[in-house]
Amino acid sequence: MAVFPDDDLFTPTLTEEDDVVGFERPWNPWSLVVLSFFFGISGGGALLALNFSRLGTPRKVLPAVFAVIAVTLLITATRGWGYASLDDAGQLRLLRFADRAMETGVAGALAWMQRRRYRVFRGSSAEPGKLLLPGLLAAVLSVVIQLALSTLFESLFQR
Repeated sequence: MAVFPDDDLFTPTLTEEDDVVGFERPWNPWSLVVLSFFFGISGGGALLALNFSRLGTPRKVLPAVFAVIAVTLLITATRGWGYASLDDAGQLRLLRFADRAMETGVAGALAWMQRRRYRVFRGSSAEPGKLLLPGLLAAVLSVVIQLALSTLFESLFQR
């Protein structure tokens, strides 16, 4: 039997997990990364965690929620420490940049984990879920959560 170099083109890439059953109008995960960039991981990341359920993989929701909570607390604690102990505007700018990069990186990792299921969903020709109202609510809640946690951590790290 001859083996041709393009035999890999004809091997299936979908698995049993890649069925169209269990979708509940998921959101585009990459839109949620944009939301996380502008409003923080606590809003966009929470919707990314819920999106696992909408994509039919509910066992991944809880680990994603724990990751979002841990990153939110870590970033807010570093911001509180930074604002209380750093005097240089350049250092504070660098801290904000690093925080934003970490939030966007974690959101990107969660979206990357959803890419295959979302691609299968898009192939089903069904409409994705509307994101305007949940996105606005998540943005407002994210700002409120970040303000509350920032106030708490800044009071803990006072000079």
